[in-house]
Amino acid sequence: MCKGSMRRYIITLLAGIPLLMGFLIMTSAGLKAQTNYALSGKVMDAVSGEVLPGAVIRLPGEGGLWTLTDTRGHFLIKLPQGNHGLEVSYIGYKTQLTEVAIDSDKDTVFTLMPMSYYIQGVTVFADSPAKRLSRAEMSIERIDAEVIQRVPTLFGEVDLLKVVQMLPGVQAASEGSSGFHVRGGSPDQNMILFDNATLYNVSHMLGFFSIFNSDAVKTMTLYKGDIPARFGGRLSSLLEVIPADGAGRFSVDGGLGLISSRLTVQGGIADDRLTYLAAGRRTYADLFLPLAKKEIIKNTTINFYDLNARMKWKVNDNNYLYMSLYNGRDRFRISEMGLKFGNAAAAVNWNHAISDHLFMRIFTTYTNYDYDFKGSTSEMELEWISRIQDAGLRVDFSYIPNQKNVFEFGYTSNFQW
Repeated sequence: MCKGSMRRYIITLLAGIPLLMGFLIMTSAGLKAQTNYALSGKVMDAVSGEVLPGAVIRLPGEGGLWTLTDTRGHFLIKLPQGNHGLEVSYIGYKTQLTEVAIDSDKDTVFTLMPMSYYIQGVTVFADSPAKRLSRAEMSIERIDAEVIQRVPTLFGEVDLLKVVQMLPGVQAASEGSSGFHVRGGSPDQNMILFDNATLYNVSHMLGFFSIFNSDAVKTMTLYKGDIPARFGGRLSSLLEVIPADGAGRFSVDGGLGLISSRLTVQGGIADDRLTYLAAGRRTYADLFLPLAKKEIIKNTTINFYDLNARMKWKVNDNNYLYMSLYNGRDRFRISEMGLKFGNAAAAVNWNHAISDHLFMRIFTTYTNYDYDFKGSTSEMELEWISRIQDAGLRVDFSYIPNQKNVFEFGYTSNFQW
């Protein structure tokens, strides 16, 4: 072959390579398009016929192909030609494995059966409003923590005493104040117990907020009259606040508000025989005061905090031990004047079942309230310190001979200094 012919042959061959590559690409794309088809349809409840949004349609072991149904229960997935095993699943329903033959675009419907779980019987008890009228108890209001959380709040702060002020026969001492009058009595004629420990000042920020952290309260009971003898007595009313027991499962809960922030930690150990709860709350208004331009505001201090702790120990089926701690304090200082006050309380309770009909409960409590005011001028200095401490012991016995009769008796002792 001559050189001229060889040169023309090579040029012709090189010119044909792009055409050949383009032909191969188009051919492969056409083959690929021909061997992939659309499988569409919807997933429904086999019993009710309702669509199931968010159901999973998956092709196991083949490239991880999967899709989800939309809000109307529809789905669309591209599958290669051939026979495929599809897995259709949805939470609370039995997973379905089905075989589909793909040789063209298809539309189908998958139906899933709900899963049934068998548990032991549950008995729910509730009191009807009419039952309250037939009780021997009068002038008693009981409110659980769930109800307290649903009450409208001031500045986002859930306040137990604001809930008390909404009860019949109760009136707020003043607008925005946490004090309350019961049937005409004054606020200082109300006895307030926190796990049987007496509290002497139950407000923060000079009366605008109560010291009770709603996350650490289980229930409260207001006696507006006929106060049981085991509590001693007050002229007007008795408010009994029971702290919340820790949940068995470990959890952390918190929140941010306009006035304060809160954090609660609870859990259980030893198969939930020992549960605990710790809650804290603090205002952070004083953290922003140093940003003020005026010197007198920059040097002002105003804050409060609450700390709660609760422990429940199930020693055995006949013995339970409870321990509660509370500490709260307010601080206010402006210029040469300062004020700080607060409560500290501790309670240890022992519940013991002596027999099937006789039960004993022992309560030991300690409370400390102190008040400290300091002020000075160019001519004099003033300091006013006040404190009251209270230690109490109460032993209650309950004898229940039958379902219609309960006999209660016991002993109470208090020492103040």
